[in-house]
Amino acid sequence: MNEHKLEVGGIDALHVPIRTQPNRENECLLYAMEMVLTYCSEVHPSSDVRDSTNLLTAQDLKDDHVTIRDSGWAPSPDDIESLSEHLGVVKMDMNYWKRSPPHNGFESIIDGGLERRMPTIVVVDAKRIQGLDSTDGQHAIVITGMSKSHVSIANPWDRRQKTLKKGIVKDAWDTKLNRIITVEASEQQSLSGQKPITSTP
Repeated sequence: MNEHKLEVGGIDALHVPIRTQPNRENECLLYAMEMVLTYCSEVHPSSDVRDSTNLLTAQDLKDDHVTIRDSGWAPSPDDIESLSEHLGVVKMDMNYWKRSPPHNGFESIIDGGLERRMPTIVVVDAKRIQGLDSTDGQHAIVITGMSKSHVSIANPWDRRQKTLKKGIVKDAWDTKLNRIITVEASEQQSLSGQKPITSTP
């Protein structure tokens, strides 16, 4: 098994280090982003990606890049684009649809990230992700792997990765704006002259 992967509940998942948010404050997005950046700077299989990723902590993100209000975080695509200028080779993009997303959009976006060996940040309903039939605001998680029936997630509420039924996660996906933050590395030639380390699917 590659060091950048691990098995989570039978799913081949990316080895994304967990960062736990304190006391379930309104900062889950910051910790989800820190998890992704830690993976890129310390775990990603490409040394080019590891060496060229600027690791920002949740506190760095809060101080300089993502606005946290009393009601929670509310990043815009412009905020994410501006943040990407500070991340080295890593780029984050917020994808959202004002109406229904394209058919199989959830799976295809996550599959695209996994093919690039990158996790995906997904905005879900905080109650529905726990299997409760109610709503309670937005919550950010990191999807690290996917099978036909389940996904593996790194959740700022937990201390280790776990699996959930894909249907629960899709149902909890924020259906008001259907937001997903994709992650990729800028195309670069490696020192050994190989093909670009990643490409847009």
